Amino acid sequence: MQLDLREIINIPGGEVKFDYSPDLSGLETGSVKEIMSGARAAGSVRNIAGVLYLEGELTVDTLCVCARCLKE
Repeated sequence: MQLDLREIINIPGGEVKFDYSPDLSGLETGSVKEIMSGARAAGSVRNIAGVLYLEGELTVDTLCVCARCLKE
């Protein structure tokens, strides 16, 4: 995901919102056995007095395996 911040880079008070659902098929990690539902990243980038602040939330439901006992 890429955000175009050119419209707020020089405008204090400017804001760019985003809402993105990444494709996580094929994601492989040691403890994630299955991705139960789609992931979603949502938030905003704000220009506050010339400093860009990113605020967001990533949510996803997964089925994981315990690294210690190997149970779901």
